[in-house]
Amino acid sequence: ERTETIVSLSSDDDDDDDDDGAEEGIEPEYPAWTPHCPAGPNAALRWSSTTTSEWLSLPLPELRRRRSGQGLSLEAYALRDIEEGEEVYVDYGRGWEGAWYDHLEGWNARGAERKE
Repeated sequence: ERTETIVSLSSDDDDDDDDDGAEEGIEPEYPAWTPHCPAGPNAALRWSSTTTSEWLSLPLPELRRRRSGQGLSLEAYALRDIEEGEEVYVDYGRGWEGAWYDHLEGWNARGAERKE
């Protein structure tokens, strides 16, 4: 199994600070989320910290109050060598894919409401 972290995704979104870790005028070279590809993923997601288990046991109001620190963080790691410029794909699983298609069937983009 590959262990090199290629993307780190965090729930810590301090609204008072727009610093994304990049130098001014330079955009990060990774997306906020990686695309779904069940047929041939080249990466996988995992919790990025041993302290994540503490965060997973907290009720939602407590998670919202904790605005500092790492929070819930995922990292994408390579399943194989990924070439420079190659898109990173993960398999979110059948449950996610089914929920996504259910969402698409019920979505009305024009009215931004769910279809009945």
